Amino acid sequence: MTAAGVSVAGPNALGATAGEGEIVAALQALGYSLGEAREASRAAMADLGVGSTLEERVKAALRTLLRD
Repeated sequence: MTAAGVSVAGPNALGATAGEGEIVAALQALGYSLGEAREASRAAMADLGVGSTLEERVKAALRTLLRD
């Protein structure tokens, strides 16, 4: 299954987990660059972990981007 061209079934070709891929896709849809989205996604996953919802992870990633 794909969402915005990003694999959400497991690690993608770039090594991101499904959770990271979903966050990156959401942030890119909001206009952030791939690099910004990846960095914020990793920070959000480190803060919240995999047990959090996508909404919680995207919000955490956005907070990371706003701090910069």
